[in-house]
Amino acid sequence: MNRQLELPLWDALRAAQIMPEQANVAELLGQMEVAIAQAPEPEQLQVAGEALLRVAELCAVRAEVLITEWEEAYRDPVVESGFFADVVRQTMSVDLT
Repeated sequence: MNRQLELPLWDALRAAQIMPEQANVAELLGQMEVAIAQAPEPEQLQVAGEALLRVAELCAVRAEVLITEWEEAYRDPVVESGFFADVVRQTMSVDLT
């Protein structure tokens, strides 16, 4: 396999796996297309398969991270500010006589 031609693609994929929520998938697919075109013809399918697998794994991790962030942000119930006014005691007085 011609590793020199593929090196920028694999480096970009590794960097994207570190920060999947900030990865630019369209840019990665463009780099993948260039790497496939530069690979020798017998190796093009192997390069394409490995690259597509890594991009798919990246998309899965990215989706999981984004869904988790969304769930954490919207986990609390949405209620009006006076909803608990009748049930919550805010002051207390104690008669010590």
